[in-house]
Amino acid sequence: MNKKNKLNISYFYYFLATGFGFGKIFIFPGTIGTILSIFIWSIITIVLPKNYYWIFIIITFLIGIFICNKTVQITKKHDDKCIIWDEFVGMWLILIMTSNFINYKIIITSIIIFRILDIFKPHPIKWIEKNIKGGLGIMLDDIVASSITIILINLIHMIKIF
Repeated sequence: MNKKNKLNISYFYYFLATGFGFGKIFIFPGTIGTILSIFIWSIITIVLPKNYYWIFIIITFLIGIFICNKTVQITKKHDDKCIIWDEFVGMWLILIMTSNFINYKIIITSIIIFRILDIFKPHPIKWIEKNIKGGLGIMLDDIVASSITIILINLIHMIKIF
């Protein structure tokens, strides 16, 4: 493979990691990625049977590690704001784990909680961001933010706020 083909493939990975280019939008790319993930998920749920959702999450998580690593090599920045694949997978995980009681209030609340956690990065999210570099760190901090969001959404549902 010549250098030009390697460059083209690298930019394909970059295109995926930036959420098909939506991460290049200058205003709130992470929030745009989170909202976009809901629309993508609505298509996925039509195409993919429910018993394959976990396999889908695992595969997209692993793809995320790979394409985020490639994007770090291109941008020379760890977890550049343009990378939104991690928001996709994080929000998809939330949608799976709340699917038994999901409604528009739960979705909006999930987006807000997830974005607050992803922006402010409380412990252990901040620790992951600082100590686990590359694609794994990029993906893991959003998975942890998703996990905390899932716990909070389940608590909200249990005390019947929504």
